[in-house]
Amino acid sequence: MMTDETTTDAVSGEPVSEEPASSDDATTKAAPAKGASPVRKTAAKNPVRRPAASTPVKAPRQVTLSVRSIVASVVLIALVVALGVFLVRDISARKDLNDLRADVADRAAAENVAGKYAVNAATLDYRDLTPWIANMKKGVSPDLQKQYDLIGQTMDQVLTPLRMQTTADLIVAKTVSTSGDIFRVQAVVDVNTKSVQTPNGSNTTATYTLTLDRSKDWMITSVGDPTSAIPQAIGGTTTTPTPSSVAPSPAPASTPAGG
Repeated sequence: MMTDETTTDAVSGEPVSEEPASSDDATTKAAPAKGASPVRKTAAKNPVRRPAASTPVKAPRQVTLSVRSIVASVVLIALVVALGVFLVRDISARKDLNDLRADVADRAAAENVAGKYAVNAATLDYRDLTPWIANMKKGVSPDLQKQYDLIGQTMDQVLTPLRMQTTADLIVAKTVSTSGDIFRVQAVVDVNTKSVQTPNGSNTTATYTLTLDRSKDWMITSVGDPTSAIPQAIGGTTTTPTPSSVAPSPAPASTPAGG
């Protein structure tokens, strides 16, 4: 059932009747026109593209160093470099010092062996030459030992008639050259000799030039003349007697003037 709705006109004050819209009119208004696409479907098929938001560009980071930081870094680097140089020099100096100590010790060892050998080689007694020969063969190479066997047989025939006895004291033993493991040492000894010719004894010096091999526990490979302590008259090297053992030469006779 439909009712009429009456409204009053605002100007004239007369009632105005309004009829409700029929269902057909509502349907007509609500139905979309033919051929027209629904708004929603069109919006779904063709979405509105919004401009993409631009990526913000990061500004480069700036590192700020103070003058104090720079100075501290430079000082630290300088200290590290100085420490490195010091360590290198210290290691080098220690190596040089160790090498020097080793060289001094080697020279002392060579001189000790050479000095003892020279004293033993310059000490003999005609009554028994066996210890003398044994001392000359001690610590030498096999070739030298064979040579000393021959020398012993020869010197026995010379020294016994002279009744020679000698004692020796070391004056000095000095390394004169080195080459790897080879050391060359000169040993000088003071020799006191007694014989039928000098019953009160006479002093002379004898020099032994020895070659030693460090790699063979300081084996003596060369001695030079092993009879250096024996006077020149019986095969030794030239020796220098002390002034007290040399008789002064007689003064020449004076010639009268005018005669």
